[in-house]
Amino acid sequence: MLPSVICPPSEKTETTSNSKKRFSLSIIELLSLPGLAARLMPPMGVAFFGSIVNVGIVIYILGLQEQPTSDYGLVAASISVGLVLGSILMQGITQQKTQLGIGLSGIISGLAIISLFQPWCIAFTMAAGFFLGVGNGGQNVFTTSLLMKTIPKTKRTKLIPSFVFCVYFFVFASYLAGLFITQSNVIPLMICGGGITILLGMFSLTRKPTSP
Repeated sequence: MLPSVICPPSEKTETTSNSKKRFSLSIIELLSLPGLAARLMPPMGVAFFGSIVNVGIVIYILGLQEQPTSDYGLVAASISVGLVLGSILMQGITQQKTQLGIGLSGIISGLAIISLFQPWCIAFTMAAGFFLGVGNGGQNVFTTSLLMKTIPKTKRTKLIPSFVFCVYFFVFASYLAGLFITQSNVIPLMICGGGITILLGMFSLTRKPTSP
């Protein structure tokens, strides 16, 4: 390769710096859209607590309850089924009303989190897992609908990746928080997380619906 083709280190550094700056500005622009930040914070919070459950349920079922791995597999499968069916069920229940869907999905997720960590039989735990999946599935579809209604078409290509980054940042943070979960604190922490998730869902219900 000719030397003239290779970018000098200073130019590479400047290009990387400019890319990071543009991406940071796109996140700020996303959250600066009228009313969007207040509507997105609850779903992001639900994503945090809904993800940390993945750590808590392992510690609770396999460690604290000393149940076989097959029981954990059944609960995980129930969550997956609820996740698949959640978008359809929640759209039918809420008649595709975005803000109502986000709020109810958050409340259902919170109640399911609390129910998951109760000393019930495996059938009830599976039911709780199913409803957790339903709540998460509803959050996914209604949050996407909110973005489509709020972000101008000309800016979607730039701003939607910023939203995806924010969501995965919250999910990543939840797994880091999972490092501090132990058998002695898993139940109170998960119940507390479920309560906060319910409050986030209730807060979403107080937001005015967005215009299509």
